Amino acid sequence: MKKAILTFLGILGLGISYLSAQIDTLEVITEFNSPALNPWGLTWDGTNLWIGDNDSGKIYSVSTSGETQDSIVVENATITGISFVNDTLWALNTDIVGDTTIGPYTYPVYHLYQIDKSDGNKIDTIKIFGVEFTLPPGGLWGLTYYDHKFYVSYDGGYGPCLIEIDRDTKTDTTLCCTHLVGMTIANDSIYAISHFDDIITTTDGEQEFWKYGIPSHATDITYDGANFWIMDTVEKKVKKLEGTGLSINRQHTTDTYLQVFPNPTDDYIYIKKGRKFDIESAEIVDINGRIVESISVDKINNHDIIEVSHLENGVYFIVLHIENKILTSKFVKD
Repeated sequence: MKKAILTFLGILGLGISYLSAQIDTLEVITEFNSPALNPWGLTWDGTNLWIGDNDSGKIYSVSTSGETQDSIVVENATITGISFVNDTLWALNTDIVGDTTIGPYTYPVYHLYQIDKSDGNKIDTIKIFGVEFTLPPGGLWGLTYYDHKFYVSYDGGYGPCLIEIDRDTKTDTTLCCTHLVGMTIANDSIYAISHFDDIITTTDGEQEFWKYGIPSHATDITYDGANFWIMDTVEKKVKKLEGTGLSINRQHTTDTYLQVFPNPTDDYIYIKKGRKFDIESAEIVDINGRIVESISVDKINNHDIIEVSHLENGVYFIVLHIENKILTSKFVKD
């Protein structure tokens, strides 16, 4: 079975290990069939789970044992990510509802709806302008909410795929992270399903980290205060994962980030880093934790090209040693 991975987004100051092969896999402890025929979104309201149907615009409320409690229909919408903000339900419509021209480019327009959970009517709408890379049939994927801001993941190719939207001003900012799908908040941290790597990750908006493996292919994730639940769209099942003992808080570290591009690559990479740290040493590490090559610190500081054409195809990590900390960023050589 294809293994999905939960990615934990952020926490640069804790010295995250780059030995990704040692990540723990969260096992399924209970599961039930989804009432949605084409399930995608999944969220938790404090009592019940809510499941979005990507085809019909229908959203189901179900108990933790799988019994359907209620259902609503959001008219003229293809629902992906769903999330509760206090007691209000919000849903992403991945249909393109229009477009706008800025300079030489035409950008698709999507909608984020506040939904009346009693009848499916739309109470409020936030417009989301797709970036240049966002083309159908991609669109919007995942949704979560933290500290007066929505976080929306989208199909941005190999570029940044996360948008932060201020709930009050309805303005958005493009953040980091490739191939994020569903997202949730757990203990003040953002956790996300990574579609490309099949991992659960976490992010601070500048970088993402591998955290947990999952024995399923999932599109969305939610957290009930003790356990993660995932939406397995292959088996069309909702699955509860074993507890994680989470105790990490989200931190904002805009000046201590690391980004590798282009990614994937077949010949070279650039490395972009935050400003407020000095690199002691750097290397390329393979997925088994072996150092395959040392990197010149001057090349990183000068933003020079780093040749990787000689590496075998596979997953690698750039590892920077900074005082007593380690920063990592993954790239794919193909």
